[in-house]
This record gives sequence, C-alpha cells and structure tokens, in this order.
Amino acid sequence: MIALLLSAVCIVGLYAKPWNGNDIKEEQKVNVTVYIESYCPCSGQWQFDFQKYVINTTIQDITTLYRWWDGKAEADGNVTCFHGPDECAANQLNQCVQNMTAPNWQLWLNYTACIDGYPCVPRDDLQYCPYQYDIAKNEKGLKQEQMCAQKYNLDWDAINECSTSKAGLQLLWESAKHGNEAHEEYGIQGLPVVWVNETLFSTFWDCNAYQTKMVPMVEAICDAYKMNNPNAQLPPDCNQ
Repeated sequence: MIALLLSAVCIVGLYAKPWNGNDIKEEQKVNVTVYIESYCPCSGQWQFDFQKYVINTTIQDITTLYRWWDGKAEADGNVTCFHGPDECAANQLNQCVQNMTAPNWQLWLNYTACIDGYPCVPRDDLQYCPYQYDIAKNEKGLKQEQMCAQKYNLDWDAINECSTSKAGLQLLWESAKHGNEAHEEYGIQGLPVVWVNETLFSTFWDCNAYQTKMVPMVEAICDAYKMNNPNAQLPPDCNQ
C-alpha cells in the first residue's frame, strides 16, 4: 500500500505542470504599493532588496509593483520633499523613467536600483546605497544615471529632458498628490510605507528589509496570491 502511495506521489510530481509566469493574468497578481523617498536610506535599501528577492525570482510573476513619491503637492504645482529640493529632483527623474517604461515595473525598478548603486547595505553613516545621495545632484550622479540608461537601453536624452521639465514636475506632483489623498504617513506607517493589496504591510519606523532578506514580504505576496487564486499553481519560490 505504501509503495503504491509513493508511486502515485512520484507520478504526480513527474507530470506536474512546469511553472510559466507568462500564464498569469494581470487580475490574478498581487498588488504591492510603496510610498517612497529617493534620499531615505531605508527606501534605497528596500528597492535594492525588492529587486534582489522579487525581480530575480519567480515571485515577480505574481506581483505588480506601484510606486508613489512621498512629498507635499503644493497648490502652485510645486512639490516639497522631506530631504529638500535635491530629493525632489531625484524623485522627478525616477518618476520620468517610471512613466516612460510603464507598465514594465521591473525595468524602472532595475534602473532605480542601478543609479543608487550596488550593493546597498545598512551603515552607521546612513549611506546605504553608494550613489543614492548623488542622484540628480552632481557629476557622480549624472554619470551613474547615464550609465544605467545605457545598461537598460533607455533614452537618456528623453529622461534628462523630462527630469528638468514642467511636464516631469507635473508627473511628480500627481504622484505626491496621490499620497496626500491616501493620507500615507511616511515613517509613522513604515520606512518606506508598503501595502500588499489592501493590507498595510510595513510598521512604525520599519526599516528592516535587509535583515529579513524580504522573507516576510515574499510570504505576504504568496499568501495574498493563494487567497485570491485558491486553485492556482504557486510559483516555485513560494515554496522555498
């Protein structure tokens, strides 16, 4: 009897359908929403780790990432950012790339992680990502921005034009306005603020993506996917 059961298990495993992420429909995917700041070290770390533990795995197949910039959308069309005008400029540059490459969230996140620099590791001086505070600020940042555009086959001239234009500022303003209307509270709700579908995932002053290796995040995505698609096959990395 035991031999028959073992044989049945082996046969099921042998003929189990191979994982194909292209089979997943958009409406089946888990929405991860992040409210973020370009010059917050925890935000840089979070994006680096999300790239490492989600984009580089089959978890990306069941995920859609939405990113909004923390800031105050002013009545005159400008945006005020916590770390000052340079951060607003970095946010605008990233938002331009995000707008240009949508809906390919993997591409815009790869670009952000690239310009911030590798690797991102928590340090006492809060310089988690090597170039994070240089973006849209100095020559070092400019070289990084251009190099990463070339790496991911993006139009640098278009990025640069958007990042210094009124049209680009409007994109940033709309992103900040979304966060204002959602009443997200950066820091109070997390560093950064992260939602998985309709559930707030991050917690007060939460900056531990590096320490956890995104395991809780991946588990939350897998659990949400199972809840929404109870009969669907799980990606291999949900079973790790």
